[in-house]
Amino acid sequence: MCKSNIHNCFRCGNEVNRNLSRKRDGELSKRIFCSRACYDEQRKQEWKAKGFNCKNCGKRVEQPERSGAKVFCSMKCRSLLAAKKALTTCKVCGACFTAIKWTKRKTGFGLTRDKNRKTCSSECHHMFYRIDEERKRKISESERGEKHHNWQGGGKRRGYRGAGWNEIAEKVRRRAGYKCEHCGKTQEECGRRLDVNHIEPFHQSRNKTHANRLSNLEALCKSCHMKTEWKWRRQNNIQYAIKF
Repeated sequence: MCKSNIHNCFRCGNEVNRNLSRKRDGELSKRIFCSRACYDEQRKQEWKAKGFNCKNCGKRVEQPERSGAKVFCSMKCRSLLAAKKALTTCKVCGACFTAIKWTKRKTGFGLTRDKNRKTCSSECHHMFYRIDEERKRKISESERGEKHHNWQGGGKRRGYRGAGWNEIAEKVRRRAGYKCEHCGKTQEECGRRLDVNHIEPFHQSRNKTHANRLSNLEALCKSCHMKTEWKWRRQNNIQYAIKF
């Protein structure tokens, strides 16, 4: 027997012929046990001496034998904590509710907690989409340019209407007296410059010069401009797109 390997059990003091184990950081452990029973008993006493607080009410309790178990002073506290975790605060009205959903299981459908739900009702759900800036940004990016459902082609320069377009558009506004040619709303009442609409849509014309002739242009407010475009699309189901 090698004397250098003989140590005393940390708990009962019996001699142990065993090398010292190493910790995770590489250092040699200063404690050695003769059996698993001595190790478990020492750990149990250390956890009990340390003591823990109830996870719900904070009352001082002894740690159970399993060191990783959650500590509660009673089953009532355990149930109350589970109920608190199940509660969710509505992002719109601030009401507390339990978010649940139907989930398909092997034994059939059952109710489970819905962790992704953020609102308490359908009314708050619709309101949340109106006030959530992050969702607005994602929708805007998903329907921009060629991703938009009404996209009908366009040139390399987005919004480009040919040389001298700004001067042509201003001439059309001046011709209309800076009033909408459909509803008569003035440019000051709109709070922005009047839109210049192509009677024959720009993307349906032969070229930019033909599309931007003064007889094909009219000054409209934003509301009338949108209505005019939708009316033209309803009346012309077959359309084609030209990329200049």
